[in-house]
Amino acid sequence: RPSNHLRYSGQVLGCDYSTMTSLDGEVDAHLVLGSVFHGLGLALISRKEVFAADPHSQKVVPLRETAEKVLRKRYAQILAFRSCRRVGVVVSVKPGQRYFGLARWLVGLLRGRGLDAELVVVDEVRAEDLEGRYEALVNTACPRLSVEDQDRFRVPVLLPGEVMVALGLTSWEELLRRGFLSSYPQSWVMESWTSSALPESTSPSEV
Repeated sequence: RPSNHLRYSGQVLGCDYSTMTSLDGEVDAHLVLGSVFHGLGLALISRKEVFAADPHSQKVVPLRETAEKVLRKRYAQILAFRSCRRVGVVVSVKPGQRYFGLARWLVGLLRGRGLDAELVVVDEVRAEDLEGRYEALVNTACPRLSVEDQDRFRVPVLLPGEVMVALGLTSWEELLRRGFLSSYPQSWVMESWTSSALPESTSPSEV
């Protein structure tokens, strides 16, 4: 059934795999007709085995090992973020990526924890435009930027959910349970932490 960004039953749009993960309790595995690129996002958040059947290479590839390797790298970036003080919270003006409410909320959260955080509004998120200005970045645009393009940046580029782990507001295990890529304006972002831990400037409806 459709949820979040989706309009139609069975639809998969961008990094929203909620229609597929909703079947985790009914299937033994997921088969994605496409490359590793298309299947990796699902492998990062599904509790089931995920396979990519690439019509070009005519190979079926299991993705669990690849996903686990990505998650280990992401956790290393979370640890690196904890020593950073100056943080840019990046929001894109591209359609479908304009999460200004979430970005402002994150700026308030980080400032409340004593970090020097500011909002960065861009069209394209490019390392060369941000080099030297920040010790870390928070990415509210396409989550694949953090997953696949982290090596282009010299600083950690965390997703919103990863920031919560870095600040000690939730655990790594809880983030994985809720969905590694599901770190955007959904109710769990607000529901899991006490009001004393959250910035007062932004209400849940604005996220």
